Amino acid sequence: MGQLQDAAKLYNRGIREYCTSHKHIIQMLMNWIEVTVHLKQWQHLDPLIVQADRALLEAVEVENVAATSTSRPGPRAVNSTLSATRNMKKLITTSTAKVIAVSALSHLNSKNYRQVAKKCLKIEFDSFDCPTLLAAKDIVMFGTICALATFDRSELKKNVLENEVFRKFLEAEPKYVELVQKFVKSQFGICFDLMDELHDELLLNMYLWMHVKQLYQLIRRRAIVQYFTPYATINMNKMALVFRVTVDELEDELVDLISSGEMCARIDSSRKILYAKSDDQLVFAHNEYVSSHFCHAH
Repeated sequence: MGQLQDAAKLYNRGIREYCTSHKHIIQMLMNWIEVTVHLKQWQHLDPLIVQADRALLEAVEVENVAATSTSRPGPRAVNSTLSATRNMKKLITTSTAKVIAVSALSHLNSKNYRQVAKKCLKIEFDSFDCPTLLAAKDIVMFGTICALATFDRSELKKNVLENEVFRKFLEAEPKYVELVQKFVKSQFGICFDLMDELHDELLLNMYLWMHVKQLYQLIRRRAIVQYFTPYATINMNKMALVFRVTVDELEDELVDLISSGEMCARIDSSRKILYAKSDDQLVFAHNEYVSSHFCHAH
């Protein structure tokens, strides 16, 4: 990869000492950000992203002022200005997409999976051009898997499946579209079969592989909660078939979800039945708790 540490130092120095135009500052920052990612210096990345956002905002403001200028240059100057404006607009849009994508990587490194999804869903496909860092498929992987792990059903439908911006990324990856569709429809058997199919592919991703296990666990927990939500009672044997596990394994998962407060239910272990706790039951349990403590106190 070359002498990346030296390159990072030179980009830092170059911006401070030699860059005077917005164009040069943005170009240098994009290169510096790329080197920082390759070095895995995540602690230095966020300040660079802030710096890049500021530079891009200033560049947009300058372009807007230039576009409303009342001065009338000659024909040659007009052509030259139009060409420079087009080039600058392209640099701004591609750099903006790159900064958002790199910001998603930074959030992935800190395991802020919801923000990873949010960032990926904002990237403009036609402006995305980071061949030495990320491919379009990476954005699909990060966006869909992190969304499944952290979004509720309505968010998945609106922000992923109905997202015009993200749709262009999804068009080339029908399996990821199907995965989200099945999750939204609560067709979890097919959903987990698809996740098994995609598992090795995700493990081969240089950025995502170390997060796959945790993301799959988060998706599974959300799926179990979502599956049970419409029911007052459910047969755990049937539920275990859907989630591709034994009844005992499912029971362990349910106990964990109930203990953590993610599910409001109780288990009849002998009959293998899961019961939803109604609001009345919760109020009764709360009153019993308060009453018993009050009596003990007096």
